[in-house]
Amino acid sequence: MTDYVVRKGGYFYRPNAAGYTVSIFEAGRWPKEEADKYAAGCDGVTVHRADEFIPIGDGLVSALKACGVDE
Repeated sequence: MTDYVVRKGGYFYRPNAAGYTVSIFEAGRWPKEEADKYAAGCDGVTVHRADEFIPIGDGLVSALKACGVDE
């Protein structure tokens, strides 16, 4: 299953849509259908795949190297 996050104005919904956070690591995760329900009819609320915001695998290594972190 792919996890989705819900955003509004640059902030992520927290788990159970209990507030907002700027951190993807603290953001709630939902299946696509449930995330879409949070966004339905709400201006400025968007749904995204969580992995759009988190470098994984080799991408994480590349991101760390770009920041000057050695393996």
